[in-house]
Amino acid sequence: MLALAVLCTGLACGLETTDEARAFERELLGQAGRDKMFYVEQPGGPKLNLGGYMQFRYYGVVGGDQTPEDVTSGFTMQRTRLLISGKLAEPKIEFLILPSAGPNGKVSVFDAWTKWNINDQWSLTIGQFKLPLLREWLVAERYLLAIERSVVNTTFCTIYSQGVQAEYKGESLHFMAAVSDGIRGFNTPYDAPGEADYALTARLEALFDGTWAQFGDITSLGNEQSGLMGGVAIHHQGHTDTFAAVPIDTLTELTLDLSWEGRRASIMAGGVARYVERDGGDDSVDCGVLVQGGVFVSDTVELYARGAMVIPDSDSSGDDPFPAITGGLTWYIAGHALRFKADAEWFPNDLPDTVILNFGPDTGSGLLGPGGGQVAVRAELQLVF
Repeated sequence: MLALAVLCTGLACGLETTDEARAFERELLGQAGRDKMFYVEQPGGPKLNLGGYMQFRYYGVVGGDQTPEDVTSGFTMQRTRLLISGKLAEPKIEFLILPSAGPNGKVSVFDAWTKWNINDQWSLTIGQFKLPLLREWLVAERYLLAIERSVVNTTFCTIYSQGVQAEYKGESLHFMAAVSDGIRGFNTPYDAPGEADYALTARLEALFDGTWAQFGDITSLGNEQSGLMGGVAIHHQGHTDTFAAVPIDTLTELTLDLSWEGRRASIMAGGVARYVERDGGDDSVDCGVLVQGGVFVSDTVELYARGAMVIPDSDSSGDDPFPAITGGLTWYIAGHALRFKADAEWFPNDLPDTVILNFGPDTGSGLLGPGGGQVAVRAELQLVF
């Protein structure tokens, strides 16, 4: 790469280019290409991929008793991410590093892992990665159906953690099991108060029809056949000093999901239950349900709708369920690589009437004020490179 830089500098400065130099340039450039991501590869050797994506959004939030005004609108750079991945020829090692900047512009690291592909079916991942629990969270942001994930995902998802994960992927079964620092145990040292004493996560997926590849997103875009996939997962972690600013003794989550995709339509449904055992004995069981689907009305335009609800423990001080209704459309200008989304999400109930761990205002969804009847109008332009 240094030689390539020197050569290009020489060309830019008007230096004479000999036949040998041109041949050397062709040899260097022959190692680079673009296979979904830009890459540099040595013949029979390691390969380095470079890509990323940007999501630029507009929000218009009306109602909800916001302060000081009842209308909030403006633009934001919701996500700016760089994908750095690659592999070694032997012994079949892969890696991924995902630096990311959010709306505040601060850069953090999400994925940072190394995977050993033991054979065609088994692999071992070490580092920082998504824990294998909720399907909506496991699908990358650039492949979602709606502009943002649901309130169910925001409340119950595991985010990232540091640990070790074993994975099996066959023709019809996909199994993942991880030992980690627990929910949201990422970018923290091992003695951080937010890390669990121990955490175990396992997910099993069954492919009843279709291919695994078509379930890499939550849409029927590009499908040549129908497919059906189901998943079940469980997560359990021990004592955590501060989980969502609350000390807990143990936490257990169980989730089920079913995904169907046709050639021009898709449906995904799921449910999750979380049991929290607190040090003071104030235990709780909270739940969430989600149904979403889309249908293509042309080759490039998809209409979609989603219903989600978080359901607090019946003994909670605020035991009202909190629903969220979403509807919108996607214009796939160039597939997921360049697309435009516009939708609206309605939050009919008051926030204070629903008391549940890790639930509350969420700027990414457009859930801002405490009052009910809030509507978030959102638009997004996504570029993947």
